[in-house]
Amino acid sequence: MTISGIILIIIGIIGFLLLQKKGTSVKLITGAIAVIGIILLIIGMTSSTKSSDETASPSTTSTSSQELKQSKEDQVKNKAKLKETVRLDDLELATEQEDAQKEDKSTYDAKTNYEELTQTPKKYEGQKITLTGEVIQTIEDDEKVQYRLAVDGDYDKMILLEIKKSEVSTPVAEEDNVTVYGTFLGMVSYNSTLGEKISIPAMHVHMLTKN
Repeated sequence: MTISGIILIIIGIIGFLLLQKKGTSVKLITGAIAVIGIILLIIGMTSSTKSSDETASPSTTSTSSQELKQSKEDQVKNKAKLKETVRLDDLELATEQEDAQKEDKSTYDAKTNYEELTQTPKKYEGQKITLTGEVIQTIEDDEKVQYRLAVDGDYDKMILLEIKKSEVSTPVAEEDNVTVYGTFLGMVSYNSTLGEKISIPAMHVHMLTKN
């Protein structure tokens, strides 16, 4: 309700009271004022209702937009979690398959030729090979064990073996005859006690058995 409408209604009421005492012209004027006051009152009430609706509408729209945005964010987060779960599952499966292949002796080249390893090391890098020989030296630290192996017992065919301590299932000592399964790493160099640089092939061992 507007203030002007209220004022006009009051004037209309006063005019109505005057109708009982005044002439025709006064009656017409006061009647007209009363009608205008009623019309203004109706318009004021309608405008107030529309204003209230319009005020409430942005709030409702804002709430709906926030809910929609939150829903989309939740969907994105859920998709990201799903992708991460799938990725982790794939990695775990790949690791299990890799471990199974490491333990499968049939996947290693049983006809590895020492001379070929030393003459064309790049050709065999990363390949799975197997060798048999005598352990000449053992070097151990907190995480790994290294062996110098004389392939087929020949001291002119030395190879450096490296294996994680966690993968050593059987203790190995010098002069033990062993068969090793692993990945060829290529050629490595080190200085001897006399200061001479020596290059020998190296191998990361996955499995080792005593003969």
